[in-house]
Amino acid sequence: MCCTHANRVRSRGKINKQRLERGCFHEITSFESVLSMAAENIRPHHNSFGNTSSFSGDDDTMETDSLLLSVCTFLSYTVVANTFYYKAPQVYAIIHSGSSAGVSLTSVVLEWIAYSIMLTYHYAMDYPLETYLEIILMVLQDCVLTIVILASRDMLRLNMIPYIFAYLLGFFAIARNWLSDNMMFFAIAITTPILCWSKVDQLIEILWTQDPGSLSALSWFIVVYDTAVRILTTMVITKDLPMFINLTASEVLNVAVFTSIIYFNFKKNRTGWKPVELVQ
Repeated sequence: MCCTHANRVRSRGKINKQRLERGCFHEITSFESVLSMAAENIRPHHNSFGNTSSFSGDDDTMETDSLLLSVCTFLSYTVVANTFYYKAPQVYAIIHSGSSAGVSLTSVVLEWIAYSIMLTYHYAMDYPLETYLEIILMVLQDCVLTIVILASRDMLRLNMIPYIFAYLLGFFAIARNWLSDNMMFFAIAITTPILCWSKVDQLIEILWTQDPGSLSALSWFIVVYDTAVRILTTMVITKDLPMFINLTASEVLNVAVFTSIIYFNFKKNRTGWKPVELVQ
């Protein structure tokens, strides 16, 4: 009886000792895991372009990064300044001439939709405002330009209300981040073919008629400049690969449309190219 009791006591002692050792070991491993996580957070993180996003500790590198960031911020503000009137020459040309000949309505509407998606995506991702502030102005001006074109062609009808409702629903669904991550990625991914389609449609319109009509070369020059700046700020600040691909594809077509406008305006005026052709 006494032996049995003694064995039980020794058994409990061993169990308590094992529990204590396991507890100490667990605390040690937990502390080691905390140190490991801290070290992991200190390590530079890689972005979509394969560069490190944290400072390397080298003074020259930090100064270069700071200078590049300052340049990007300055260029971003020039983009915003340009965007205040980037569609104004086009709207003026249509109102002044009373015709929207040469302007592709499909191209303008598709561009409006694509920029709306980009605006809501940037907002949902909580990107810095200076990286997409001009898109707000682009959306508003594309909306105004669409209304002007529809009015010039007498196409404003009540049957457009369902389309407006669908646009607003999609706008708020993306902005409020109601969609899944896969759907959000898909939404920003489809802006590339939408923007490309809008540019291609306008380019085909110019090449088919060989006349830019009331298209404004100044508006398209602003688009070329703004997109080039946004390619740079995307690489330096947001490091968003889908947006980089989107902007690069759009820039190629922007340059093609702008070059076509200049070429056919020059062709119409063989006696000498006039600066006024940049506006009308």
